Amino acid sequence: MMARSSTSLIVTLLIVSFASQALAGFMGGASTFATAGSALVAKWNKAKPGFSQDVVAYDSVGSGAGITGFNGGTYLIAISDDPMTTTQEGGVPAGGKITVPLCVSTFSFFYNGKPGVVLTAPQTYAIFSGTTTAWSGIPGAAGKVVGTITRVARSDKSGSSAIVKTMWSKAVSGYGDGTDGTSMTYAGLTKVEGTSAVCAAVLGTKGAIGYAFTGGCTAVANKRVVASLKNANGVAVSPPKWVPGAALTGSPPAADGSWNTVDFIWKAGAKTPPMVSMEYGFIRKSLTGVTGGKIAKAFMQYMIGALKNGGYGFNAVPAGWRNPSVTMVNAIAA
Repeated sequence: MMARSSTSLIVTLLIVSFASQALAGFMGGASTFATAGSALVAKWNKAKPGFSQDVVAYDSVGSGAGITGFNGGTYLIAISDDPMTTTQEGGVPAGGKITVPLCVSTFSFFYNGKPGVVLTAPQTYAIFSGTTTAWSGIPGAAGKVVGTITRVARSDKSGSSAIVKTMWSKAVSGYGDGTDGTSMTYAGLTKVEGTSAVCAAVLGTKGAIGYAFTGGCTAVANKRVVASLKNANGVAVSPPKWVPGAALTGSPPAADGSWNTVDFIWKAGAKTPPMVSMEYGFIRKSLTGVTGGKIAKAFMQYMIGALKNGGYGFNAVPAGWRNPSVTMVNAIAA
């Protein structure tokens, strides 16, 4: 598995008094988590369970900066669609962190055309690396999507890019571009920042193709076309017929240990999507004496409960993967 550092949405956790004096402290999540994050923040702000003087505000930045801030002591929580890398784990604050798998996400290629295109992993690599430049080079695309292929990729350091590139590293013979596991570095790409921007760019350009969290393009969900993608079994799968949970085999690492080898991409299974990940929450193992620590712990517990059965385009995390982390979060001293 190639090293991955994902791009995330940072959700700023502001501790606000009645005098509106904000104390430092942030929570963050991947851009794939934007819809869920906004909704959960809005619900928390309305209820403020047990924290009548506290408000959670939402701010969007990249996960690389979020994890750096978490490790530097600026942020209390970060959320990512990849585990921390070995390098990132080396910078975690004294006392350690807890990794919480919040929900299961799948990723797709989608294009501006008519339904029915089936792609293979090597074909998607040929498209994004610039080897295949026209839809006429894709068998079965005739009559569904035509013309020159416009390739839409993330401009920021992105978990989506890391996931796509990890799939290529496993499924494509001769794959290149492993020097930067979080960015697309091929020439001639149309680059935009954030899941919604990728979706909008594809929708606005005939013949365009992009990649994103399958459930993250709410603004264009009824107009975008998701390509069926052949999985590790050679079976063409597309939502809603796939079964992402089939990829979640094995047991989780210790909640306060290293998760950098956790990988659900390109797993066997007739209905298993090729690109499966989780949304991971990172929180300090101890928040004693930390400004905003009590609300950080409470909000993490709130998210865990709200996402227990999935939602917002995500699937639920199996209890065997989730519960050890939940127990450790509940035990945080704050």
